[in-house]
Parts: sequence; structure tokens; C-alpha cells
Amino acid sequence: MKNILIIILSVLTVGLFGQSSSYKKVASTTVYSYNGSHALGDTVNKNTTKTYNYYSPTLFNTAQFQVLLDTITGKPKARLYIYQSIDAQNWKYVDSATTITGGLTGITAKVTVFNPYIQLRVKGVDSTQHTVIKQVIGALKVE
Repeated sequence: MKNILIIILSVLTVGLFGQSSSYKKVASTTVYSYNGSHALGDTVNKNTTKTYNYYSPTLFNTAQFQVLLDTITGKPKARLYIYQSIDAQNWKYVDSATTITGGLTGITAKVTVFNPYIQLRVKGVDSTQHTVIKQVIGALKVE
């Protein structure tokens, strides 16, 4: 019985640790900047998506993201999507920006979310590309 309890507690601890480490905690209104690279795995090809997750212990009010792409091979083309969630399990689509082509910067619309979880998705949309996400800047307002 003691061994079963230890196993259950270990699984729960690992599960909680895994969940909390993949979310950037945002406790106050801030501009959060992330510098990506190919070495960090911040790349997208056609029909692949890279996600950036944010969590607020209260609620997010508004969110807006700016993403800079660069070419590894081909011509970079990606689309930005913002999703929100109350529980980090069930994601609801909020908004998307226009497609970013070339080594340019794309900016999402400023959206109102009122949820504790926000996710930025960068999706590759071109079959000849191998694109690196060089920088993600999130302007995140917290309630």
C-alpha cells in the first residue's frame, strides 16, 4: 500500500512539474520578450506548429504578440494564432494575424481574453520552407 501511494504521489508531482514548467508565469502587466533559435527548436515547416504558453494567477485582460521570422531554407511563411483557456486543456480560438512572408515581423491584433491561460501558435504554411522563429514579444495585460 505504501509503495502504491509513493508511485501515485510521484506521478502527480511529475505531472504538475511538467505542466508548470511549460507555461511562462505572468504576474503583472508586462512586455515579455523571448529570443528563439534553431538550436532551441524554434522552427516550423509546412503544417507544423510551435506554441508559446503563458499563465496568469489572476486573469489576462488583453494580449498582443509580435513575431520575427527568418529563413533556414526556402521562403519563410507562417501564420499567427492566439488561443485562450480556462484550464489549459480546452483551448478556444481568439484571433489570427495575416500571414508573415519573408524575414519579416508579424503582429497579432490586440485581443481581450479574460482567461488565466493564453497560447500563441506559429504555424508554417509553405511547403518549401524551413523557418526559424527569431523573436516573440508579448504585450500582456493582467487584471
